[in-house]
Amino acid sequence: MAVQQRRGKLSKSNTTTTTNNKDEKIISLEEQLHKAEVTVLRALEATHRLHVWWRLYMFGICFLVLFISFYQLRKPIDDCMTSLETIIDKDEMMYSFESMMIIIKNSICEILGLVLLGCIISFLSQHQEGGKLSDKSFICATLLVFLQITVFFQNRTLQCQIDDDEGLNKKDRPFPISIIFYAIMTVSTYFMTY
Repeated sequence: MAVQQRRGKLSKSNTTTTTNNKDEKIISLEEQLHKAEVTVLRALEATHRLHVWWRLYMFGICFLVLFISFYQLRKPIDDCMTSLETIIDKDEMMYSFESMMIIIKNSICEILGLVLLGCIISFLSQHQEGGKLSDKSFICATLLVFLQITVFFQNRTLQCQIDDDEGLNKKDRPFPISIIFYAIMTVSTYFMTY
C-alpha cells in the first residue's frame, strides 16, 4: 500500500509538472509572438521613414532637373532666334506673332518637358498621402511622357522652320532629361507602393 501511495504521489507530481511545462511553453510562445510583432512594427516604421526621405530626396532633385530642362529649352530658342535675326529686323521680330509661333513650334518638346516636370513636382509634393500611381498628377505626367516622346522622335534635329540651308544648321536634339527623371521616379514610386 505504501508503494501504491508513492506511485499515486508520483503521478500527481508528473501531471502538475506537465501542466507547468505547458503553461511555460504557452507563455514563451506568447512572448516570442509579441517580440515578432514589435520587430515587424519597427521594420514597417523604418520603411515608412525611408520612403518619406526618398520622396523628399526625389522632390529636391526635381528642381535640379527643372533647371537642366530650362537649359535644354534655351538651345532651340537661341538657334531659332539666330535664324530669324538673319531674315527679319530685330524690332519687327520681337513683336511678330509668326516669329513667336515658329520659336514655340521649334521648342515644343522642351516646353512639354517643363509641363511634365510641373506634374511630377505636384505628385512628389504630396508627402502625407504618399502619392499613389493612380493620382491625377501622375496620370497627367504619364500622358505627357508619351506625347513628349512622340514629339521628340518627330523633331530629332534642332532646326528652325525658317532655315533653308541643306542641313548646315541641323543639330541633334538632346534626349529630354524630364523623361529620364520620370522613369526613375516611376520605378521608385512603384517599389515604394508595393
